[in-house]
Order: sequence, then C-alpha cells, then structure tokens
Amino acid sequence: MAYSFSLRDLEEMIAERGISVCHATVQRGFIRYSQKLLERFDQRKRAVTGKWHRRNI
Repeated sequence: MAYSFSLRDLEEMIAERGISVCHATVQRGFIRYSQKLLERFDQRKRAVTGKWHRRNI
C-alpha cells in the first residue's frame, strides 16, 4: 500500500476520489466515530479457540 494512513494521507486519498477535504476535518471525524467503530469491530470479532478443523489445515 502506498499510504501510511496519516491524516494528510487520508486527505489525499479522499482528494483522489474528487472530494476536497481538510486533514483537520478527517481528524474530527476520526475522533467522533472511532469509539463507535471499535464497538462494531468488537461485535464482529470471532472467538479464538485452540481447535483446528481438517478443512482449515
């Protein structure tokens, strides 16, 4: 991947899609929605078990 995901890199990625946005706006959105995203990721996270199934080997 060519980006390191800094706020300015995200600003550039969005600009490549034709949307003009300031990195400060990206930061505010990240601050506002990061907790909600973490909650959603935790809901979808699968439990890790020590069992292996033959089809997974």
